[in-house]
Amino acid sequence: MSCPQVGWFAAPWPIVPLDDKTFPTVFLPAQLGYYAAALLVTFPGTYYIRIALLPLWLFLVIRLGTLDISEGDPKRNADNMGTMTWACIISFRMIVWAFAKKHYTRVGKGRDPSKSRPISQVLWDAGDLCFNFRGIGWDWSKRYATIKPVPYLPSDPKKRTRAFLWYNFTGFMRTGLIFEAAHYLNAHLFDENFPVPIPLAVKRYIQVMLYPIAVYGSLEAEHRIVQLIAVLIFRQAPDEWPPLYNSPWRSTSLSELWNVRWHQAYRDMLSNTGGVALGYPLGRVGYVLGAFIASGVYHDIGMWSIQRERGMCCFLSPMFILNGVGVVVEHLFTKVTGRRVGGVAGWLWWVTWTSVCLLLTFDAPCMRLVYQFIEVNWFTRPVHITRTIVTALLGLIS
Repeated sequence: MSCPQVGWFAAPWPIVPLDDKTFPTVFLPAQLGYYAAALLVTFPGTYYIRIALLPLWLFLVIRLGTLDISEGDPKRNADNMGTMTWACIISFRMIVWAFAKKHYTRVGKGRDPSKSRPISQVLWDAGDLCFNFRGIGWDWSKRYATIKPVPYLPSDPKKRTRAFLWYNFTGFMRTGLIFEAAHYLNAHLFDENFPVPIPLAVKRYIQVMLYPIAVYGSLEAEHRIVQLIAVLIFRQAPDEWPPLYNSPWRSTSLSELWNVRWHQAYRDMLSNTGGVALGYPLGRVGYVLGAFIASGVYHDIGMWSIQRERGMCCFLSPMFILNGVGVVVEHLFTKVTGRRVGGVAGWLWWVTWTSVCLLLTFDAPCMRLVYQFIEVNWFTRPVHITRTIVTALLGLIS
């Protein structure tokens, strides 16, 4: 939808900058509450304590919505999206942890759950849980299909690490270039002097399809950098860092796309908040739709952070909800016909459905807004980084 002067859900509170006063009083308490929730969920017998503290934890996170880290620069307004999407992530995860009946146990690294943990291990486990969205090395991840590690790494530990580092460095270059190509094409697609004459309707289709390609390239390149840092600097094992994506273009159904091949980083928090909330009264259909609604809320909060002073006018949740409807349609098809969606027909189906969803829900003004967030990820753009370094060096020489 297009953007009027006044939108929905304008922030009812004053927006304040992140500085030496608001960092210890607004930003830091929310992070400490998140860490406390992660700490408590690793201990048995803390269920009622977590439930009692949840309102306080959520209150601390809501206060993050008053912060502005753009330093008053409209061009940096998208920086606030990172803060608010993080606030949404930790809110969802704290809700999940608060209502978890069984405490979480770390089972990786040869752990024996029957032995007591020293204080250093307790603190480190809570820190790991804060950033371990897929539950790798934890007992609660067994509920989900975890993407397997890179299969062709050598078995020798030293060679395995070197191969893993090279695999991720080349992967960063490849996916970073995909992101930069999508970003450049979107920025110049509607220029009057665009070198290739393309009908407007085709340009519109290309524009919306470039968005998931850019998101894939940006997130995958970002994940590769984190993998390199984790293994090279923090000496973690390559097996602790399976790939983020699993070739989403090879999906043969919407269910396979969203359940296996697209990144699963937020699956636990989305299915255990929105999925459980609607699944309880509506069964499997409610569970699926609830998870997609929660995903839409997460993405919309990010959009709200860019538009919060005037109110929202661009919503991403319709696109996610429609994809949830498509997954339900596949389930009904299987129930009626006894056959699963798949093969070439399944590939054409999911590509067509997602294309229509994007075209129906993303107009041109909103496309410009959603691209603001991925534009700030300069560290996932190898050509941009190289050009910046070369320019700086030439400036020093001259």
